[in-house]
Amino acid sequence: MNRYKIDQEGLWISVRLAPKSSKTGLGEFKNGLWVLKVSAPPVEGAANEAAITFLSKTFKCPKTAVHLKKGDKAREKLFLLERWDEACLKVLEAP
Repeated sequence: MNRYKIDQEGLWISVRLAPKSSKTGLGEFKNGLWVLKVSAPPVEGAANEAAITFLSKTFKCPKTAVHLKKGDKAREKLFLLERWDEACLKVLEAP
């Protein structure tokens, strides 16, 4: 399974969001999804916002370049990073 997808729009990442985790971070790649842990609760979009903030910092791109495309109210989400570079791929390809 692919860890990410690249097209003319940008870099696509599928995640399974784990809100209310003790630590925020990118976990393992499992069943075609990255496990993304955030400490924020799944209330009023707080977990989604925490995920966007984490992805923005991790991939060194502005928050305005990170978009939640699918899964606003679901655990499984699809994010689009409009701005990315080869360093992003190294993070996603690490074992």
